[in-house]
Amino acid sequence: MYRVTVARLAQRQLDHALAWYADRAPEQIGRLLNSAESASKAITKSPFLSREVVPGMRRVALRRFPYHLWYVVDGEEIVIVAMTHFRQDTSYLAVE
Repeated sequence: MYRVTVARLAQRQLDHALAWYADRAPEQIGRLLNSAESASKAITKSPFLSREVVPGMRRVALRRFPYHLWYVVDGEEIVIVAMTHFRQDTSYLAVE
């Protein structure tokens, strides 16, 4: 079984998305959290199902929300590196 760790950057990005929804659509906060949790669980079940987008880094889309979880698999650990909006520039992830 894989252990999941959430990097500080990913946590900050999730917090930012939650704050955005809190201001504009507070009824969506629980759905966003559930979607992120479901994506995280899917990654632990099949971490290599998603292709590498950046060498060593994979991503999975959140269901019903315009976000990706970016992650790396390191032995028995999965590190969620970032959570980005579909339209966000992600070129910085190639150097992280």
